[in-house]
Order: sequence, then C-alpha cells, then structure tokens
Amino acid sequence: VPSDAMAEVASQVTAIMLREAGTLAALEALLEDPRLNALCVGPGCGHGALEAAKLDAVLQAARQTVLDADALTLLAGDRALMARLHPACVMTPHAGEFARVFPDLAVNLNDGGNARIEAVRAAAQRAGCVVLLKGPETLVASPDGAVTTHPAAQDGSLAWLATAGSGDVLAGVIVGVRLKGTKKAQQEARDSGFALSPIYNEGAH
Repeated sequence: VPSDAMAEVASQVTAIMLREAGTLAALEALLEDPRLNALCVGPGCGHGALEAAKLDAVLQAARQTVLDADALTLLAGDRALMARLHPACVMTPHAGEFARVFPDLAVNLNDGGNARIEAVRAAAQRAGCVVLLKGPETLVASPDGAVTTHPAAQDGSLAWLATAGSGDVLAGVIVGVRLKGTKKAQQEARDSGFALSPIYNEGAH
C-alpha cells in the first residue's frame, strides 16, 4: 500500500494486515517473500516513472498478477513492460483501456459478435496471458485461443456492474480465484453460473 493511502485503507479493512510499499526498494523487499504469491496492480496506483518501475519489478517477479486500471495505462505506453507480461498475468480492461493497450484490435470492438470475440482472442495471444474485457458481455480469453463469454444475467439488469470501483472489486476477486484455482473452485463457479474458465485454468493448482 502506498504511504499516502495507508491510513485510509487501514480504517476500512481492519481484518487485513498491511505493509507499506511506497518506494521501489520497499516493494522489492516485499517481493523477496515467496509467500506473497499473488498481486493486484493498478487501482489507484498512478502512472508515473516510479509506478512504471514498480510494475516492472512485479512482472519480473512472475507471480500470479492481476493488472487493472493504471497498470494498463502504464503497459499501453511502454513496449518493454508489455514484453514482461507472462502466462500468470490477467489483464482486466474495459473498452477504453483495451483501446489504449491494443489500439489496432480495438477498432473491431464495436462490430459486436465474432469480431469482438476475435479482437479479445488476438489480444490474449499477443499479450501471452488472460485478457478479460469488461462490458455488457464480458469476454475472457486465454493465450491458447479459448474464449468464454458472460452476458449480463437477469435480462441485462446488472447496471450496478458499471458503478465506479466495481472493476477494482473484480480485480480483487480474480486474485482470490487465481489462488484458489482448483477443480473444486471451478465446480463452485460453475454451480454459481460464474465460470470464468480461463481465469481458473491458468491459475494455481
């Protein structure tokens, strides 16, 4: 947690242990601990030179890593960071973020149907990791070409998913899913109607 966010986060999540990582050195020290095996990077992190260096350190650590929000903006502007992506990553862009990271593929998003699916499939193959495109029909693509579609349930009445911050929550949920990527967890997801199969299949076993 960045130093300027410690007090705010600590007052809201009283059951979670916090460690400050306001500097690159502090983050690198945390990454030396092998027990820290899954990370979510991006929500509220900023997109300056320090944040780019931190993202580089996280990607080099090759842990289960969910990339959202500002992390996607950092990737969009840095080919070297894009080259650091690995199979244990999950990118979670909305359409605007997808367009920044994959501008040549984003032109097909508005075509709907197979064109949208093929755009996300190509993005996952290019990135070498899972890409989850948020939207009315969420698409989850893995580098092997598999794509899972998740249209909004209940006659599209899930407008609350467009609420600011819901994407941050989703990123946190995916971190947990990746840690619990077992056959039992997959079955639980299928039973609940929320089987993001590439998320599970690429996760920890």
